[in-house]
Amino acid sequence: MNVFVDLNVILDILQKRDPHFVDSYQALEILEQEGYPDFEDGIVAEEAHLESCEVILTRNSQDFSSSLVPAITPTEFLTRFFNR
Repeated sequence: MNVFVDLNVILDILQKRDPHFVDSYQALEILEQEGYPDFEDGIVAEEAHLESCEVILTRNSQDFSSSLVPAITPTEFLTRFFNR
């Protein structure tokens, strides 16, 4: 099952917005149990691809191993693009 999670669902959880908090939280819990352990990384990877980004800047590049856009750390970014 492919699921795109709208940002409002995430905000419902982070801000504990009633009456949406409980259902939003439970829906994301189910997605995690179904094999979507880090849905936000999937959203970032897909958005980076749709926006034709050259890289994803992250501290956890291994989380994006299946991304079509390569992920690099801030240190790699500075070295690659600014010779630092």
